[in-house]
Amino acid sequence: MSNRLKGLSTERFFDYFEEISRIPRGSGNTRQISGYCMEFARAHRLEAVQDQMGNVYIRKEASPGREQEPGILLQGHLDMVTEQKPGSTIDMKTEGLTLQVEGDYISAVDTTLGGDDGIAIAYALSILDDEKLSHPMLEVIFTVDEEIGLLGAQGMELPAVQSKYMLNLDSEEHGVLWSGCAGGMTALCQLPVVREGFTGRRAVLRVSGLIGGHSGTEIDKERGNAVLLLGTVLRELKQKCLFAIADLHGGLKDNAIPRDAEAVLLFDLQAQYLADTGQISAPDAAYTAEKMREISDRISELETEFRSQYVSADPDISLSLEWQEESYEETCDFADTDKLIFFLNMVPNGIQHMEQQIPGLVETSLNLGVFRMTSDRMEAYISVRSSVDSRKRELGKKLACLIEMLGGDYSESGDYPGWKVDPVSHLRDEMCRIYEELFGTRPKVAAVHAGLECGYFKEKYPWLDIISFGPDILNIHTTEEKMSISSCNAMYGYLKRLITDIR
Repeated sequence: MSNRLKGLSTERFFDYFEEISRIPRGSGNTRQISGYCMEFARAHRLEAVQDQMGNVYIRKEASPGREQEPGILLQGHLDMVTEQKPGSTIDMKTEGLTLQVEGDYISAVDTTLGGDDGIAIAYALSILDDEKLSHPMLEVIFTVDEEIGLLGAQGMELPAVQSKYMLNLDSEEHGVLWSGCAGGMTALCQLPVVREGFTGRRAVLRVSGLIGGHSGTEIDKERGNAVLLLGTVLRELKQKCLFAIADLHGGLKDNAIPRDAEAVLLFDLQAQYLADTGQISAPDAAYTAEKMREISDRISELETEFRSQYVSADPDISLSLEWQEESYEETCDFADTDKLIFFLNMVPNGIQHMEQQIPGLVETSLNLGVFRMTSDRMEAYISVRSSVDSRKRELGKKLACLIEMLGGDYSESGDYPGWKVDPVSHLRDEMCRIYEELFGTRPKVAAVHAGLECGYFKEKYPWLDIISFGPDILNIHTTEEKMSISSCNAMYGYLKRLITDIR
């Protein structure tokens, strides 16, 4: 891979970002990047520890004369969300990214960029590599599998943190200092399905063209959820004809808004049922071309309606129905088909409550991120978030009530704590002062409706004074992800100033 980022900064962090972009590091596939960080520490003769999960701790002693000052912990995560465009031949489990520069932005060809949270790794390594920088004792912790439930932060077994201050480098909005975050969990709704063999007209129904995005930070954008839109289409089709579902799937991560969804349907079933019961003659059972056109026209009408509803948030929604040949399929029986459609139309989704103390901040939300069918059940993975634990629990109870009423099962996993805003924070005050000196404006101090590892660090080390910040990264968790070069440079300069000045 050529050095596409060479010359974008006088600092080394872009060099490190390009190096780590050559390493596959999707969630659950972080051993190689973890080993890279350990090798960096050995090459720079720094104390380093790697736990069984692959979390990494690195320590650098203070510059001469600063040994008695409070230490600073730099923290970020090693894994990234691995999404790629349809038709891409990249194997993101074994291959690195192809970076590209367009104007002020860095992106990756046909895939997510991994700026979330590759920039944290690059920043921290560059800081550790800087022998001219005056600093107190520095600690660095890189965690694994943040994107699939903050698993590394939850299970880390590393040396006890000695620092007083923690700078989490996992935010994506220049000029915003995050001082609190939501807690969350993953809810799993499962519904047994009975399959029966039918012969009928096969059709593939697709919802595509949506923007998607992070289910926490993008949930207030009112973007469409492809799985739930598919449920709406199925409900409307039920008004016109009988069909059964052979397959239905959509979404890749519970913490990402689904961009695409697909259902395999079998039609002709009503006519077949009537023929089997002797109510009509078998030759009359076949669908007519007119009936098929009527169904296709309704799909076109719904596409127009969706585009009108999401004219700003998701203007490129696309619906398609591909008629195929007659075939034999093992489909859900009629009762379970109705249950699936009912679930997709009744499951709560999106914003549920707004924060009362911080105007404009989402307090409680949920996102149906993954829906799939197996041979004997339906599975829906839902990311639930709230800065109020009781509200999070209440949403779980609602989901349980819904799925259990349908005869299914409910379970929870990946429960992680929120991070409450500290009323008094010396770090926050100093960061605001230094930001204003550097940039001439006050930063915005806010909380974020997303899970940050800060909650686990605050729970484990309650004395830590924590702030999260970072450069501008747009469209994270999507193939349109891109990172601002100028913002990266500015935020790295800010980071260096913080390390130099904060006492």
